[in-house]
Amino acid sequence: MTARPERGDLFEPACPTRQLLDRIGTKWTSMAVKALADAAPAEMRFAEVRRRMPGVSQKMLSVTLRSMVRDGLVARRVEPTVPPRVHYRLTDE
Repeated sequence: MTARPERGDLFEPACPTRQLLDRIGTKWTSMAVKALADAAPAEMRFAEVRRRMPGVSQKMLSVTLRSMVRDGLVARRVEPTVPPRVHYRLTDE
């Protein structure tokens, strides 16, 4: 008989489930993950992501994507054009 893995404690900061919820806990982050997942493995430009997320402001989407890049959930690629073209995709993490 194999031992069952221990269950996490959401009140413990080191709990993996809590860490996941801390990363994707907002509605905008969840919606961005869904939009980018639908496009995977392809990239999406900022305006495309925004069109898929009715109600999100440009600033809120920018803040959301920036934090997702910081957390390693999203990769950002900038084309050096005028104006710059910014592409996003989910990472494998």
